[in-house]
Amino acid sequence: MVFTVSRRAWVIATIILGAIVAVGVAAYTIQWFLSRPPTVVARYVSKGPSIGGSKSDPLWNKATPQAVKIESAPDVVFQALYTKEKVFIRAVYEDATKDDVSQIWTYGNGAWTNGRAGDLLVLMFNINDSVKGFDERGSKVITLEPKTKRDVSPGGSLQLGWSFYINADKKDKTSLAQRADVWFMGVGVSNKLGQAVDEVFQINPMRSRSPYVLSTLIEVYPDALTGSWPVTINARDIHKLAPGQPRDMYRIGGTIETLPYPKVTDMIPITDYAGFKNGDNLPFIIFKGESWRGSVGDIEAHARWEKGRWTVEMARKLDTRHGDDIVFKPDPSGTVWYYFSPLVRTDGQRVRQGPSAILEFEPAPR
Repeated sequence: MVFTVSRRAWVIATIILGAIVAVGVAAYTIQWFLSRPPTVVARYVSKGPSIGGSKSDPLWNKATPQAVKIESAPDVVFQALYTKEKVFIRAVYEDATKDDVSQIWTYGNGAWTNGRAGDLLVLMFNINDSVKGFDERGSKVITLEPKTKRDVSPGGSLQLGWSFYINADKKDKTSLAQRADVWFMGVGVSNKLGQAVDEVFQINPMRSRSPYVLSTLIEVYPDALTGSWPVTINARDIHKLAPGQPRDMYRIGGTIETLPYPKVTDMIPITDYAGFKNGDNLPFIIFKGESWRGSVGDIEAHARWEKGRWTVEMARKLDTRHGDDIVFKPDPSGTVWYYFSPLVRTDGQRVRQGPSAILEFEPAPR
């Protein structure tokens, strides 16, 4: 049996099929927009805001605030602006205490212990959408653990920061290619230097080359550094088993209250540990009087705490010309966006990992 279909029937069928496809596409688009992560819109300005100072630049009034919710932490309200050369990001969030002097040494009962870790804000940007699951879950795809060194003193351990990592299969090239740009803002150190630390989340090259390691780690490393580190850890025998004592003490007259951010010239080596009394404090971080140089120093940054609230401002070139950084490319013909995720520590608590969010650039001027 042969069926014949008129031209008119074919046209009607084609129209109906097209309508069904259009409805499906529209439904998918609507669903995507409804489930889209919070979007921070970067608005173009001919001149960028100044970073730092006692008050925010009035130019921030041109940027639309967007809250990003973080589990077990305050909401972080972001704003963004950009010029032909730079992107500017502002974050505001509640924090009842100002912890900008990190891990102060305190003496008591015959031993030295470290105090609370300082407040911080970290932004992670997914480079070329390479980090698996990042666009959906943000920094929650990453394992986050304290980085400690064993200590034989009653303090137990010395916290030296945090480990960010993902286990990667050495046989999976896409897994090994995961990379993210990390903007690390420890408020005390960053305020002293006027810079956040520019870092990269990428493969551990030593583990990947070893024939005895079946899996490798995607980890955070500082970007390429020119010169030396601008800070030093005030700990005795930091690379040995028992680093649980400070190495240096203030010169006469210096205290943690009057000099919370000492330079090397403000300190002298401790020669007699028997002279300290309960309640004595010493700094954990000492500054060398330098700044971050090289790719690690790409991010201008400043934080201000006032009335239970941090205001953090960062600025960076759209394209740093450094291979370990994300490149932002605003487009005159339409919007472009990049996935990022915040991490935050307030009140001396553990670092909290945020969801995915979007930094969307409005069309650039032609």
